Amino acid sequence: MPLVDLIYFRLRETIWWVLLMATKRFRNNAWAYVIRRKNLLPKPVHLTFSDEAEGDAYVARLEQLLDHGVVPAEFQ
Repeated sequence: MPLVDLIYFRLRETIWWVLLMATKRFRNNAWAYVIRRKNLLPKPVHLTFSDEAEGDAYVARLEQLLDHGVVPAEFQ
């Protein structure tokens, strides 16, 4: 595979991965997460956690389910 094709493939793969990740930011002394999955979720999911580690763990589990096509009932 030529170097240009390899670079393009890696860049495309990286951009796709970034699009699947949740958005996380610190607002009003809490961690706010927004999860968007156009073909799975009817609307973006907004979650707020006071503890960053707890929020990261929950969102990671939720994203694993969504990666496998499973949408929890509370988000349908």
